[in-house]
Amino acid sequence: MRALGRLLVLFAALVLAGCVDKPASKAAPAATPGAYEPTSGQAGKDVIWVPTSQALVDRMLAMAQVTEKDFVMDLGSGDGRLVITAAQRGARALGIEYNPDMVELSKKNAERAGVGPGDFDHLMLYDAFTSGPPIMLESLGVCRPGEGVHFFAVGRSTPGGKLPINTSGGGLSYTHSGMYGIFPIIESVRQLRGECGPRQVPSVRLSLVNGMGGMLSAAGTLVLSNET
Repeated sequence: MRALGRLLVLFAALVLAGCVDKPASKAAPAATPGAYEPTSGQAGKDVIWVPTSQALVDRMLAMAQVTEKDFVMDLGSGDGRLVITAAQRGARALGIEYNPDMVELSKKNAERAGVGPGDFDHLMLYDAFTSGPPIMLESLGVCRPGEGVHFFAVGRSTPGGKLPINTSGGGLSYTHSGMYGIFPIIESVRQLRGECGPRQVPSVRLSLVNGMGGMLSAAGTLVLSNET
């Protein structure tokens, strides 16, 4: 209940942010040629985007009493400021943003801030095709564009590697029933429960499940944890 209460406080603070924060000046700062610069009031998926000041982000996280034991998720994360600040405070954090330009901007902001996708202990990726997992690793920000194949080639995804992936064998080596989506979730849950025997990832706390569909035109992601 305490965790739920803190989540509700954070949600309320996020709603409040959209009401009380001062919009950025309409005069945009000079940008590097070709660099994406979002504009206050620009159209978003459901609502317009308005930047949130760093001071207000700090107040929101303080109100929610976010600590290193928490997992913060921001739906419609924009430039990533809330997620990046939460990560700098030691919390695990995930931003979800539909605008690809905003996604790239938030990645650059995170890199400048010294935070990145290093919190996951285990990944399950829908591998209907061999090309899928490298594409998903790059899209999730685990590695840079063009480096997904190398990530697998050097053994980082194997049991005992930097980031174990598809520990059940995946759709290519374990099973593919034609409706594979539930199997990565099952393996992720088993890992978090410590039920995987020889393939068990040690001290796993946070697992990510990602799948692509619709001829690679859509994707879904789950973040599962054995901590509250």
